[in-house]
Amino acid sequence: MKKFLLSAIFAFATIFASAQIMVVGTFDNDREEVVDKFTKNIGIGYMVSDKFVVGGISNGDDFDIMGRYLVSDDLFVQLQMPTENSTDNMVLGVGYGFNVWNMLYVEPNYSMNLGDNNDEDGEFKIGFSLRF
Repeated sequence: MKKFLLSAIFAFATIFASAQIMVVGTFDNDREEVVDKFTKNIGIGYMVSDKFVVGGISNGDDFDIMGRYLVSDDLFVQLQMPTENSTDNMVLGVGYGFNVWNMLYVEPNYSMNLGDNNDEDGEFKIGFSLRF
């Protein structure tokens, strides 16, 4: 029993030690306060595999689920889905991450709403991420 317990602890420690976590956000210039420009759409993601990230993003007062597929190290496709009315308000985007300094990336991206009730074109955004 001791060997099983120690093996399980070692396995979990190895998984968490090699885990990569991302803190992502979007710059919103429409906000008045400087802090709100960076924190309106901030979230955290967990790198499940080398190519797939799942996590959550705050969307104002609501919470959205985020999935990101890494086409290459810096090119990604992202799907953001709210927890309520999720199929009506899904946002699909594509972006590229430029390594600015150490773990800090600037991510210009283009996203569009996939809902039926939205006739708008897509939107260009400037995002950022910290990759641990």
